[in-house]
Amino acid sequence: MKKMYLFVFSLFTVALASAQCTVDVNNNVQGITPPDSVFPAIIQGQTLDNSYVAQIHVPTTSNLGIQATVYWIAIFNITGLPSGITYTKNPVLDTIYGGNNACVQLHGVTNDVEGEYPLNFVGAVKVNTSFTGDTIIPLAMLNLLAAQSGAEGFGYKVRVVDPTGVNTINEQLATALQVMPNPSHGRFDVKLDMYEKVEGELSVLDITGKTVYSQAINTIGAYTTNIDLGGVAKGMYVVQLKTTKGLASKKLSIE
Repeated sequence: MKKMYLFVFSLFTVALASAQCTVDVNNNVQGITPPDSVFPAIIQGQTLDNSYVAQIHVPTTSNLGIQATVYWIAIFNITGLPSGITYTKNPVLDTIYGGNNACVQLHGVTNDVEGEYPLNFVGAVKVNTSFTGDTIIPLAMLNLLAAQSGAEGFGYKVRVVDPTGVNTINEQLATALQVMPNPSHGRFDVKLDMYEKVEGELSVLDITGKTVYSQAINTIGAYTTNIDLGGVAKGMYVVQLKTTKGLASKKLSIE
């Protein structure tokens, strides 16, 4: 019986580990990334894949209207998610110390109505300021102070969209997205011509899925940007455009 318990526990541990996101240890952007404006939309009736990941960086200092030393941030719970959607954290412990990183991944499937779902990060933060000394405040208060001072807090929202509309937008983006020359020697143009506003992220991924280039995009009409990847290895890559409404990609050969 003891062996059976150990076996079940081992299976549970492996399953939990496989469900965890990978922490970007090089991320130094305070707060949550990517911005919620480019976080993938949750499509009704479709199980979430591994792209629904947000990275978290806790700085050692932050300007909250007054300079503050940040000791740690603890996230006890995340509420406000659509029904059927859950989350895992990496690391699984609640506390993230100043200067360290973590990530959150969403899982599940929902049929909730279309719209934006504001999330509530329930937790606390320990800081030190010249006025208060060492103090622990709720994350809700941190968000309020951050909003008043223009700093990054823990305000975030996710979107639920209808799959029919997403498929239409994806087809439009795929038609409008051009990469030339292709093949290239590492330097190429990405062109986009959409009649409506396109806001999101343009990135290049290698065959392992690693991002080798990314930039924000916010445009309407004809748009061209030149990308130089002269330092990358020869081979196949994917140019990916992820917007607030859809996703499109083109294969790219670098010779």
